[in-house]
Amino acid sequence: APPAAAAGAEAVVLTDADELALELAGAAAALNGAAVSERISCRRLDWAEAPDASLGAFDLLLGADLLYDRQAATLLARVIADLLAAPTAAESTGSSGERAPARCLLADPPQRPFRAHFEETARSAGLEVEEMALPGPEGMIMLNIMLAN
Repeated sequence: APPAAAAGAEAVVLTDADELALELAGAAAALNGAAVSERISCRRLDWAEAPDASLGAFDLLLGADLLYDRQAATLLARVIADLLAAPTAAESTGSSGERAPARCLLADPPQRPFRAHFEETARSAGLEVEEMALPGPEGMIMLNIMLAN
């Protein structure tokens, strides 16, 4: 199961532009039993297109090893900005109480040459990007991304 679903997230949306990848992700989620898989949906998301509002509202976006070329880094920065600018899941459901702002956490391998380009593009799209060490695989970088104030 995706870690977010296994950790108890109310809903998890797995995205990819490739239909086969989505089918495989859905099949893998189903192997984890109904208690987990009923909270998981698989949706097509092409970074070259504006995200569809029907995709939902999110409190947290998670991704790993996504900055593999310059175009992907450019498109991903725009999609993250669009998704973080939408109301959060808590705001959409009318949940009250103090909540942390929506954010995106990206894990990126150290050898990727497009991280700086992604950060520059993200900042110009109104995002704040903070690099952090990621416990685990040696050298991995965690990018903590939020809307700039």
